[in-house]
Amino acid sequence: MFNRSSRTTLGALALAVLSIVAVACSGGSSNSPLSGGGLDASQPPAAGVLGSTAGANGSPVVVTGHVGDKLTVVMLGGAKADLTLVKVADPATLVEVDVNSAAPAGTRWVGLEITSVDHSPFAGQESVQVDGIASDGKTLTTNAVVASSSRMLGAFKECTPAGSQDPDKQVTLCTGFLVPTGVTLKSVGAKVGGAEIFEPTATDQAIWTVP
Repeated sequence: MFNRSSRTTLGALALAVLSIVAVACSGGSSNSPLSGGGLDASQPPAAGVLGSTAGANGSPVVVTGHVGDKLTVVMLGGAKADLTLVKVADPATLVEVDVNSAAPAGTRWVGLEITSVDHSPFAGQESVQVDGIASDGKTLTTNAVVASSSRMLGAFKECTPAGSQDPDKQVTLCTGFLVPTGVTLKSVGAKVGGAEIFEPTATDQAIWTVP
């Protein structure tokens, strides 16, 4: 999961803003390879065409695939990011220090392992946001109540975070969803960028169909 600091200047922000998507690690997780939390799942996956590619100037064209596919997206400044949904662990084992990590009755944890290679020179200041769509049509987010407190999910036994969010370097991000019993995960969506990916109108630019 990944948290990136804000641009220190408007010029840097303009260059690093991305129009577009693993593993993301939660702010409350000691397993996170990055400080703080940065995974967010506020936006449902948008519709896309399998094999489509993002526009050269970061136009919001959705790139789609299946679990295991590397999807390359173009960010607003023109830089690219390579995102791969490596695996889906269903069910998964949530690992949280000093708390009962058992899923509430009638639910289960579904874990995700995502790798990201951000080719922007401002990669260390950018974020990856992840969401999902369930078989009942509802949006799944990486936020869940664990031990009576809301937090972003990122510490799963089935995923080991690794690397750092530096330009052209691969980072393994861990996150997941709390899914009701009898409901399955149908797709995972993601977007990468700066402040623009937190806008209410921001949509996913990479979507993987599950399985």
